[in-house]
Amino acid sequence: MTATLAIFNPADGTRIAQVAADDAISVGAKARRARVAQPGWAATPLAERKAALERFRTALVAEAETLARTLTSEVGKPIAQSRSEVKGVLPRIDFFIEQVERAT
Repeated sequence: MTATLAIFNPADGTRIAQVAADDAISVGAKARRARVAQPGWAATPLAERKAALERFRTALVAEAETLARTLTSEVGKPIAQSRSEVKGVLPRIDFFIEQVERAT
């Protein structure tokens, strides 16, 4: 039987999710899959990797409100603070998109 974790809203105590818990074996398996996948990612042309970052940014913008509401419900911070936190990721992504060619 897989262990699960209950996620509670700290502001009101309601249970908002039940998720599968990782153990040492599942974390190890995920790390091995990442190590196996890394050479393929490294061999991916720079333009494709940059495009992946751009798609991630687009998805983040599209889901910003949902992500902010999730953050608020999981940690109990005010929604305005969660929105600012999500929005604050965008300049960081932009930096990496702009700098990636110089770094290679």
